[in-house]
Amino acid sequence: MEFLPGVPSFFHLDLSHPMCPPNIILRIAGTFILASVALTTWVHPAWLGFTAFVGFNMLQSSFTGFCPLERGLGAAGWLGCQPRPVR
Repeated sequence: MEFLPGVPSFFHLDLSHPMCPPNIILRIAGTFILASVALTTWVHPAWLGFTAFVGFNMLQSSFTGFCPLERGLGAAGWLGCQPRPVR
């Protein structure tokens, strides 16, 4: 399915090959959120923007299956993550 000619839909990603071990993304996202709340409390309230950014990425990832953090970790090969196979 395509939204625009030549532009593939992220709603049909092949998720049968996970890029990262289970829970790695959740652990990192949770750490980012807790760190940003601490920074908001002790440094400056503007750090809530980072919390919102992480939350938005988690929300859009639940709909699209596209996770920028997972892509980055897979490309770098960190924490046992592998690049997504090319179709």
